[in-house]
Amino acid sequence: MPTTKMVFHGSDIEKICEVYHLNQKDIVKFGANVNPLGLSENVKKQLASHLDILSSYPDRDYTTLRNTISEYCNVPAEFILPGNGSSELIALLIQERNPKHTLILGPTYSEYSRELSFSGSTQEYYHL
Repeated sequence: MPTTKMVFHGSDIEKICEVYHLNQKDIVKFGANVNPLGLSENVKKQLASHLDILSSYPDRDYTTLRNTISEYCNVPAEFILPGNGSSELIALLIQERNPKHTLILGPTYSEYSRELSFSGSTQEYYHL
């Protein structure tokens, strides 16, 4: 008999609280790499002093970033693939590999299943 399983992104605190009748104040959020203390005053000052960079479009090939990481890690720059967060990198990997059948070990990041559904891959879920 099929069962309906609620799928949440780890940062969907409002939805999780509604479904499970929880109080948001009682939850410690680990669903995203966000500092619960907020930005430090030093980071705020640094950002404020560099706002002019917002008026220029960044290098789409991340050339300077890739070269800097390459030097620091002693890895060829062509082996480095920066991305706009893990979701973009997961999507690129799935597009590149184009798996026909996948096994998802969970609970895990919902983006795996979401991106695999776009590729037409059949999915098996194994709850650990």
